[in-house]
Amino acid sequence: MVSDVREKGSKVTFISFQTLRNDIATGMVKFLLPLHAEVSHNKAVEYYVGDARSNSDKYKDIKTVSSGYFYISKIVDILASKPLFKGLLAKKRYYMEVLFDYFCSKKLDGKTYLVASCYLPKTFAKNRQLGGKNVFIAGNPCEFAIRTELNNLEAKFGIKISDVYTDSTRLAFIRKSYEQVDELMLFTESQRSTYTSSYTDKAIFYRETFIKPNAKLFPETNVTKSKQFTFCYIAHSVWLKGLTTLLDAWKESRPDGARLLIGGNIEPGLKKSIDEKYRDIEGVEFLGRVEDLNLFFRESHVCVVPSLLDAGPATVAESLSCGTPVICSDGCGSSTLVTGQFGQVFKSGSEKALAKALHELSSNYENYSFTSQDFAAVSARIDESEFHTAAATYILEGAK
Repeated sequence: MVSDVREKGSKVTFISFQTLRNDIATGMVKFLLPLHAEVSHNKAVEYYVGDARSNSDKYKDIKTVSSGYFYISKIVDILASKPLFKGLLAKKRYYMEVLFDYFCSKKLDGKTYLVASCYLPKTFAKNRQLGGKNVFIAGNPCEFAIRTELNNLEAKFGIKISDVYTDSTRLAFIRKSYEQVDELMLFTESQRSTYTSSYTDKAIFYRETFIKPNAKLFPETNVTKSKQFTFCYIAHSVWLKGLTTLLDAWKESRPDGARLLIGGNIEPGLKKSIDEKYRDIEGVEFLGRVEDLNLFFRESHVCVVPSLLDAGPATVAESLSCGTPVICSDGCGSSTLVTGQFGQVFKSGSEKALAKALHELSSNYENYSFTSQDFAAVSARIDESEFHTAAATYILEGAK
């Protein structure tokens, strides 16, 4: 627990766009709850989220930002599911972020040390006018670095990608939000590298941490590897996950006798391009939803994580916790876990570098042998509590 700090100076306010329903947190709310608890030990804290419905006193201080926002969001959800409002679905995230920002700004009645995991240009601007300080805690790498990666994909495939990362109106909204931020809080290497190159004028708190795999989902079990050398990939695949880089590497230089299992749903636009460009690819099986990830990782020989840019993903630590080595792009925040016998890191977006890594691990697999206990012994730094304690101290000092 952080050292005691007297109640004085600026108050502290947390804001997250996601939800806490029936004591189950989503998105960055889940990550920030322990930080909120640390700060609350020493200072009165307000925490506003998109939807807060708790059955216990534990989260009684976390509130829905506005009943108006709550009911409007439900109406938008219903409309966006109707074919007539298909265009609304594409802009839904942006509209809801703007609305959320409006209601958040109405909550400010004095200066505060504002810690937000969402984009709040109106709220941040008001807090600055009141004499407060704005801190943005990122959940992803910098949005504009993500846009650059998607620009490259659009040029390569001759396509137009339409999602939350390419919406120009939303990106302008995000830019206005960044302009009002005083400090950044970051926790993965991919965040640090993209934000520090774009925002040299911001104070930065950085402490690397990772989300630990859920031990209940990945219990230790004795599983025999597949007879055929097997690479696996698992994600809800959007363009940014780098699946096309993996398929290009595989098509160009498939390791002899190996197979590639692709798990998870694939975004429709990406699936269309894959069906067109890779229809004749050999040794690849598209599985769709994978029910037992523990078995999926343990039966495979190598897990491939080719994300172009990613805060994590959790897949890296999950695979390693199952004793399965990883080939990971350097665009992943979790790539710093992949050292020595745990696998190889390749240059993001390079199918040649990935093909080389595929051959290295399939040809010299004995050099990448370890147990889940081996990984656990060196992964003590996957400890969110250290991040939360250090971040809480930083916030309390800033709010004095």
